[in-house]
Amino acid sequence: MLIRLINEGDLTDLHKWKNDNKEAFFSQKTISSEQQIKWFTEYQKRPNDFMFMVLVDSVGVGCMGIRIIDNKWDIYNVMVCQEYSRRGLMSTALKDMLHFVSFNRKIPITVEVLKSNSAVEWYKKNSFVVTSERKDCYCLTHQGEGL
Repeated sequence: MLIRLINEGDLTDLHKWKNDNKEAFFSQKTISSEQQIKWFTEYQKRPNDFMFMVLVDSVGVGCMGIRIIDNKWDIYNVMVCQEYSRRGLMSTALKDMLHFVSFNRKIPITVEVLKSNSAVEWYKKNSFVVTSERKDCYCLTHQGEGL
């Protein structure tokens, strides 16, 4: 398994995964290819915003992003192909991503997850704790040591 920053060649996969998993996101609208391209163009302009592709044998099987918002690392767009879920790949990729950002800037690492999203339990298994909640989502903060 390997993680690397996304590139233009990944947009087809990202577009498909986003639409296939839209119920897990705050914005649950179907996005067009043009909207995906526009997002990528804007993403490339933002410092401290990193989207990683998760690869197995050079094939993209998932992705995850992290960016700085309000002086915290904010995790976003974590997605995995169904056939690769529950293998521990995304947990390993998450640890790699968190190590990367901790060398870049040591600030709190957070994520907001819809209460209906089963990923809440995955985050808890990966050293995140619920620090607050709103009507529709949990706010979790990473409590891991050694990053």
